[in-house]
Amino acid sequence: MCGLAGFVNLDGAPADAGIVAAMMRTISHRGPDDHGQALVSLRRGAIAADGSGADTGIGFHRLKILDLSEQGHQPMMNPSGTIALAFNGEIYNAFDFTAELEAAGFRFRSRTDTEVLLYLYERYGLDGMLGRLNGMFAIAIVDLRSHEVHLARDHFGIKPLYWTPAGSSVLFASEAKAFLAHPAFTAAIDEAHVDEQLAFRYVAGEASLLKGVRQLRPGHRLRITPDGVTTMRYWSIPDEIEKAPLTRSDAIDQLDDVLRRSVGAQLLSDVKVGCQLSGGIDSSLVTVFARAAAGDIDSFSVVFDDP
Repeated sequence: MCGLAGFVNLDGAPADAGIVAAMMRTISHRGPDDHGQALVSLRRGAIAADGSGADTGIGFHRLKILDLSEQGHQPMMNPSGTIALAFNGEIYNAFDFTAELEAAGFRFRSRTDTEVLLYLYERYGLDGMLGRLNGMFAIAIVDLRSHEVHLARDHFGIKPLYWTPAGSSVLFASEAKAFLAHPAFTAAIDEAHVDEQLAFRYVAGEASLLKGVRQLRPGHRLRITPDGVTTMRYWSIPDEIEKAPLTRSDAIDQLDDVLRRSVGAQLLSDVKVGCQLSGGIDSSLVTVFARAAAGDIDSFSVVFDDP
């Protein structure tokens, strides 16, 4: 996993690099291999190399999976310096788009799905990018051309992404504890969700255990501009009204094919891949498919002596 955090000062107040760094330290465990941050002026639409005039800060901690070189450093900027992107997750079909992007004039500097995302956004816009993705992700995009920040969370909410208003700022991060490092944020328990948290160990929907802290819901995106915040759904599970005309045998074959392709797509990595075996059917089946695709593969189980 990786981790991102940042904030936008809606009133144009100076962004403090020290605050970005402090927010990032709280989630450094999410990405021990590399880290970076950027300060930009959303209002002026410019990178603030020395921090002067910046009203927006974004930081990233990286766990290297694809392209272990420094070319995968984040936040990643496009060559013109008008778009910055921070991305936690994996896009399984990312490299299906490299040929068409190269044909459109984009030149890749890395072998990361992050750079594919960056150019998909630059070419097709936010909705065009999201409509092409198969994967799990939490994405933050700073677009200096349009003076806006976009946050997006994957279709099923596999990767976490939180946000909250704090004074005249909007904060966002992979974990809510990053907000504790921002001086405008005051932590308070939302008593309405204590029972739910204790019973299920999570809070459903967009709420959280902290007052004012919201989860960006699965299949949703959020837009931040100097004028405020708007959220909207970009995807929902489609309704299937008619029963598919399949025999049981055809359905089994189709499911087998879908599972094999899905597991195979998730084995793309420049580091060693393993499987966690829980002892159930799901993890066992995934491991069988993974071994068929990748050959010998290490598996791990966790067993506790204390029942």
